[in-house]
Amino acid sequence: MSRAIATVLLLLSLCISTSAQGPATSAAEYDRSVYLAVNQLGIWIGNNGMLSWDSELRNRGLEFPLGSGKGLCFVQGLLYGHALPELCVGGATYRSGMQGGNVLSPGVAADPALPMHRPYTVLKLDLHDLLTLPLDVQQRLRQDFADWPVALGAPWVDVDGDAVYEPDFDAWIAGDRTVDHPRMHGDGMVWFVNNDLDETRMRALYGTAPAGVETRTLVWGSRSPAMERSLVFDIRVVNTGTQVKDSMYLAWFADPDLGDGLDDCIGYDAARNMAYVYNGRSQDDQYGIPPAMGWRLLQGPVYPAPGETARFDGGTLADHRNLPWSAFSPYIKSSAKYGDPDLGDIKGAGMVMYNFRGLGRKGDAWIDSASQTPTAFPYSGDPVTRTGWFDGVTIRPGDRRFLISSGPFPLAAGAMQQIIIGLTVALGEDNLGSVTALREQSDAFVELFNAGVYLDAEPLPARAAFSLDGLWPQPAREQLMLRYSVDGSDHIRFELYDVLGRCVRSVEAGRPGAGAHNLRLALDGMPPGAYMLFMRGDGRHTARLVLLR
Repeated sequence: MSRAIATVLLLLSLCISTSAQGPATSAAEYDRSVYLAVNQLGIWIGNNGMLSWDSELRNRGLEFPLGSGKGLCFVQGLLYGHALPELCVGGATYRSGMQGGNVLSPGVAADPALPMHRPYTVLKLDLHDLLTLPLDVQQRLRQDFADWPVALGAPWVDVDGDAVYEPDFDAWIAGDRTVDHPRMHGDGMVWFVNNDLDETRMRALYGTAPAGVETRTLVWGSRSPAMERSLVFDIRVVNTGTQVKDSMYLAWFADPDLGDGLDDCIGYDAARNMAYVYNGRSQDDQYGIPPAMGWRLLQGPVYPAPGETARFDGGTLADHRNLPWSAFSPYIKSSAKYGDPDLGDIKGAGMVMYNFRGLGRKGDAWIDSASQTPTAFPYSGDPVTRTGWFDGVTIRPGDRRFLISSGPFPLAAGAMQQIIIGLTVALGEDNLGSVTALREQSDAFVELFNAGVYLDAEPLPARAAFSLDGLWPQPAREQLMLRYSVDGSDHIRFELYDVLGRCVRSVEAGRPGAGAHNLRLALDGMPPGAYMLFMRGDGRHTARLVLLR
């Protein structure tokens, strides 16, 4: 592909829409969308959590191949839910329970109308590519870079280690990485924060009250050959309330439409932890040879597991493991058994919770038609070899949707969970050949992802290798999550001091080894105020201010 064509494709990534999305709600006019097209995929991204939804055309917003006008998905997005202290289901499907902006304090949301709560776009460009873009697009990129919302949790590189974001867009675009800048993932990314404290929106979704959940979403893609048909959804979910959320689940909803959306089939690939969609016919009315598309769990929520190590927030978390997908729920239009959960009704929330647990909408077990045994993963057979229970046999191919979930786990007040999902599109010689190609292409991408090829593509400078990279939440309440980096074999200890210089809390981290790590610091019983947290190694230390509320 020529440089000129590549620049034209980059132009597409900055189409901005301020159209309302979803149902009419008290703040719908403040929903904002951007279009990211960094490789062969183009996707609409809304700060209300509705992804692949074109708010202008009110139609599917995941295009492949780029510039073709052909679409793959009507809408997709994160769902979450918990059973205690009360039933709650939030997130986004055909409606959104989320509004743009962060949570200021328990039960208090930031004003969604503020410009700072827009989606932010960063593209990896050189000076030549930047100057070929229209002036308004250049300015939009420049403004998003300058305003990159580090105070809201957006990932960034603090080059000088002073905890103050001091960017220089012109230096960065010229290749200078000695200035503070957003931490790049791939070649282009969009970041936004939202929350569920608009009760009208939450009631319109599945009839429940707000949970006090804040989510921070990063969508990114790469132009590299192994990822030119893939996107990554990296989402952090924060409990900003005052009570633990018990029996919590994180899930992904998708309504795929592969060209003609009335001849699709769906399935679950247990060996790859992947939900997928393919065409039920060898030819598609729009695509001809139809592609297949899969959603792979790259990193699940963390759960306590003594002696194990989980990946979390770009580092590791000791004595935890990452949960896999725990259930797959198919939805088939106009089907009593496989119907979608009821929107706008708390009965729908109950149906979703059943689906989270691997049950049908009425709490009945799924029965594998091949083995005649209960399963939490319908359609986990193989349509290529025609073995096991697969879609399109007892029910003809048609309009399909699905929900795939991970859990349950407790989410303490102030705590954060993370889920990373990789979407991949593949094209073979026919519909089933595309399924085979999807498996191979997804495997290649995941191998490189796990090796860290795309994550944190610009590492911290050497002088920041002994550092406290992140503290959250801020202000904190019952606990504080620390993200820190070590470049050697230091014995690490954390000490928290009050304004009188007294050490009021300490924790030993041992010798975690070189790399990025995470640790929880309990704060229960401590009065509100300002504290200083010291990270001490062998003959060196660093410190950060901590606020307790």
